Amino acid sequence: MKTIISKPTVETITAEINVVKIGNKQMTISVFNQLYTEKCWDEEYNILYPVWGKILRDSEYIIFQKNNELRKCEIPKNLKIDFFYHACDFIQSKSKIIEYPNFNNDRYKELYSLYMISHGKNIMDWWTHVKIAYSALDEKLKKECDEYCQSKIWLIEKQNKMVFDLTNSRQLFIAI
Repeated sequence: MKTIISKPTVETITAEINVVKIGNKQMTISVFNQLYTEKCWDEEYNILYPVWGKILRDSEYIIFQKNNELRKCEIPKNLKIDFFYHACDFIQSKSKIIEYPNFNNDRYKELYSLYMISHGKNIMDWWTHVKIAYSALDEKLKKECDEYCQSKIWLIEKQNKMVFDLTNSRQLFIAI
C-alpha cells in the first residue's frame, strides 16, 4: 500500500484580544492595582454586576462594573462537597450549646468530645468522632443535621457553578 503525503499548507487565523481601556489608553497594572476589591456576588452566589472579563495576574481576577466604577475581585476556588465536614459544623454548634453534658448519656459523650476537639483539647481522629457523633444523634437532630448539610451543599454547588462561569469569561489584557 502506497502512502500519499499531501503538500503542507499554512493558514492565517485571527485571534481576538480584548483590552481594557480607560478613555483612549489601555489600562495598566498600576491602575488595576488601584481598583477597589469587592465581591461581585451575593451570599447565594448570584452575580450582581456586569462582568467585563477576567485578568490573569498572580491569580485570576474578575473586572466588573458597579454603577459607574470598575472593581475587581479574585475568583474563588472550587470547594469540595463533603457531607461529614458540614455535619461536623452542625454537631459542633450543637455541642457548644451543651458544653457540660451528662457523661452518663452516650449520645452527648461524642458531642462533647467533638466540642473538645474543636477547641484544640483533643488530638484523636476527628473524622471518626464526627461519624460516631452523627450516628449517635437522635432522629430530630439527625434530620436537622441532614437539612443543614443539604443547604450547605446546595450553596457550594452554586458557588462552584459561579466559579465555572467566571473562570470561563473572556480574558482581558492590560498593559505593563
